[in-house]
Amino acid sequence: IINNLEKMSDGASSALLKILEEPTGNTIFILITSNINAVFSTIKSRCQVVKFEDVLEKEIMEYLNKKYNINEDNIRYLIRISDGSIGKIEKYLKKDILGLRIKIIDSIDSLNKTNTLLNLKSNKKEFEEYTEEMIYILISFFKDILMCKYKKYDSIINFDMKDILIEFSKKYSLDNLIKKLEDLNYLNNLLSNKINYELAINKIMIEGG
Repeated sequence: IINNLEKMSDGASSALLKILEEPTGNTIFILITSNINAVFSTIKSRCQVVKFEDVLEKEIMEYLNKKYNINEDNIRYLIRISDGSIGKIEKYLKKDILGLRIKIIDSIDSLNKTNTLLNLKSNKKEFEEYTEEMIYILISFFKDILMCKYKKYDSIINFDMKDILIEFSKKYSLDNLIKKLEDLNYLNNLLSNKINYELAINKIMIEGG
């Protein structure tokens, strides 16, 4: 069983492809991914794709209520930030994403005054272990601010911070929000392709002029 297939390096993916091209005996590989578009097309073409339906929110809430001592608002936030993936939720809990979110939100105002990428670069040491989670939190936050600009409050992920988000929506221009989201999504894509964190930020800053 290979989990998080989309996170395999190019070298590991090529080695797996070689095995799939010349399978031995009765070996069965179960390859798991939450982003099939990021998997080599040559690997996909040699596999049978089985899609699983999302787990119902009610079932996830019951499971987390039994296993963890978390309030309902935090559970709803975790479900939204993870797109309903229990595996992601448990990984986020191990990395204390709830505490990390508070830290990032507390410093978010500085992102309004300075370049987002410069801020991420200067905070590299503090958040180095939580790069993926930090980017997801920032993307979700800026998306929510954008939703608040259009008064689409039912669509926000950080619903428990609605009042804060509304205040931020008054500070940010539409162009500024779009630029931040473009930079963060591009950074996330670069990191998904195993590009070094600092190099990825430098690449975006150079390309962005």
